[in-house]
Amino acid sequence: MIYKALTYISLILSLFAVGSLIAILVDNFIGIDIMMYTAYIVLAIITLSVLVYTFKNVIDNKSSLISTLRGVGSFLMLFVILYFLSSGEEVVKGGEVVLSATGSKFIGAGLYMFYSLAIIASISMVYFGFKNRK
Repeated sequence: MIYKALTYISLILSLFAVGSLIAILVDNFIGIDIMMYTAYIVLAIITLSVLVYTFKNVIDNKSSLISTLRGVGSFLMLFVILYFLSSGEEVVKGGEVVLSATGSKFIGAGLYMFYSLAIIASISMVYFGFKNRK
């Protein structure tokens, strides 16, 4: 049942994409808008289906739920630590505040989060690469 529905949805979205491509080729820029809205619809469908099936599987399996909560909690804890470590300076350009101090702290924390997760991932790949080499 779901397979048939997904087949029809993919057929309809493919027809929208082909129609918008033809509209673009005949120099009608409304085709770009149609293609963008089609991409947004596809992204929303994929995101919703991933979230629904993920939460369904996590709720059904208690050990998976505990593992997921532990992982989410560690990410949140790392983000909070990095948020307080980042400097929050207002960005002023031409006498106007372009970026507030809070926004600056969030951007700094996001950058530090990216750097720290990249370092953690690299170290774990090297460690398990040497560990499994035997």
